[in-house]
Amino acid sequence: MTISPISNFAIAGLLSLLGLVSAANCPCGYKLDSPSSGSILLTEAVETDFLHIGNAAKLDLWLPQEYRQTAQAANGPLGRSFDVKNVAANPLRDPHSWAGSSVRGGDPGLQLWVNRTLTPGDSGGSMVHCAEIVMQRGDILYGSFRIGLKTTTVNGTCGAFFFYRDDTSEIDMEFLSKQQLPNNASVNLVIQSPENGGLGYTAPGSPNFAHVALPREPSSGFIEYRFDWLPGRVDFFADNKLVNSMTDNIPTAPGRLHISHWSNGNPGWSAGPPSSDAALTVSYVKAYFNSSDANISAASMKACQLNTATATTCDIPEVDLSSSPAGPDGNGNGQTPFLTNSTDGNLPSLAMQKKACALVVVMHAVVLGTLLVWLF
Repeated sequence: MTISPISNFAIAGLLSLLGLVSAANCPCGYKLDSPSSGSILLTEAVETDFLHIGNAAKLDLWLPQEYRQTAQAANGPLGRSFDVKNVAANPLRDPHSWAGSSVRGGDPGLQLWVNRTLTPGDSGGSMVHCAEIVMQRGDILYGSFRIGLKTTTVNGTCGAFFFYRDDTSEIDMEFLSKQQLPNNASVNLVIQSPENGGLGYTAPGSPNFAHVALPREPSSGFIEYRFDWLPGRVDFFADNKLVNSMTDNIPTAPGRLHISHWSNGNPGWSAGPPSSDAALTVSYVKAYFNSSDANISAASMKACQLNTATATTCDIPEVDLSSSPAGPDGNGNGQTPFLTNSTDGNLPSLAMQKKACALVVVMHAVVLGTLLVWLF
């Protein structure tokens, strides 16, 4: 997979931004209550509220992707073209509300489109036009990752929310629109590993694959999907309920967070291409994690030390999106809590989030029920 060039900013410049922020909501980090591992401190937070972002091109923390794959590289009969133009912001008309009509019509949020019209590929054959965004932060090492997501009703696409370092180090939640049937909706959970390479990364035949039923149909409304990546295990959630855990071939190196919507015509997976243009819609992403970068870890320690008078951690809030945002209390049901002061996805938000780091960087493990914390 090819990643578009990262926006240029030096760590030194990033650290200088920390000093420009006078206060933070959570100066000493974020506490995850893990059902498998107890309380865990996480130092970093990136929260993006896509319901109120009006221009996807101005996102600094998220990078819309532009790259092409041949059919062979895409593991299907069709190639894929990931296009920036297929990433579209569709905010709520009322910037002060959490429910109601959107600017472009349809579901409010960030839309990732897959087009029905094919175009010629670079080496013959045809390509499907798809969409993907990648979080700029490449230092993610363990954490809790959550997304408010509504899938398409159009058959023939795959939506994915995943951590990615390379093809052998990946944690994936994938939604096949062909599987989203009334009273029989599901999500596919995959941890890609070197063993999967010999199987061509065909998920159903891979180790660490689970096909899990969902509590409700994912194209009927927004559902919060979540995975907690911890040393030695990954726990998967839907609507705040634990649906699966995996403990083999767990990634141990840092990477990035991705959201994609695609088709390659493979009848064994995405199927398609779709019969009409299809949108995957994202209302928010919340990522709470530790950094693999020693400079950022040191800045986190300093940020908390400078806030000794209010040196507190924040509990990561649990969210239930099962209530419809429609109806008389739609604005209340649609509201999502955020811990950071700025969630517009732009670089000042990153500075604010850096200020809200903890005294410790937690490279945590659970040994006989005890959380081991390494201080830096």
